[in-house]
Amino acid sequence: PALGEMRAAFASRRDAMIGALNQAPGVRTVTPDGAFYVFADVSAALTRTGIASDLELATWLLEEKLVATVPGSAF
Repeated sequence: PALGEMRAAFASRRDAMIGALNQAPGVRTVTPDGAFYVFADVSAALTRTGIASDLELATWLLEEKLVATVPGSAF
């Protein structure tokens, strides 16, 4: 029972994050099959906002919106 509850909780969190990200202009996501993290394509958002890189975006999100992210270029 505990494992099922954990899976449901992680799936719910993942789905909430994907729903929120898909509402942001210039952000696209793909729902991962077996994970609770999200790898978002922000390239259109970078072009639209004039932010130079995913690292710059991650820094702006942390400093201005208090949202911690990991830039995709780190992978």
